[in-house]
Amino acid sequence: MMNTFKEHVFEKEFWHNIKLVPNHKLIFAKQMIEKKKAFKVKIGQWKAIKIYLVDGDVVKIKHDMDFVEAGNSAVKHYIPKNEVWLDAHLDLEDIPFNICHEIVEFFHMETYDMDYEKAHNIANVAEKQMRIAHEHI
Repeated sequence: MMNTFKEHVFEKEFWHNIKLVPNHKLIFAKQMIEKKKAFKVKIGQWKAIKIYLVDGDVVKIKHDMDFVEAGNSAVKHYIPKNEVWLDAHLDLEDIPFNICHEIVEFFHMETYDMDYEKAHNIANVAEKQMRIAHEHI
């Protein structure tokens, strides 16, 4: 049986490898984008994958009207290789859940050559487990 990435979402190594800016820098990044002073701001990295907040309105106008919350380069052709984009309109507390979803989805598509629908479903399960675990903290 394939050892899927979602099984490792709660392991220390997964989160230990995510380098995310502190909340005050996330707030600053959101403000830069909301004030139209930047289109995208790097907020973190997981291995070779760079994580950005982006102006979702610009993404919709220039690239994809169906862009909602987040996307990654394994799914969206307009996102540069090894990048995850998160809409700056997301609430701060939702950002880790969206990062989890996008990285799990990306990992399954790139590592196992999995199709989007299957990888997306696995990412949904991982994200839901993370949200449930967070409720109990």
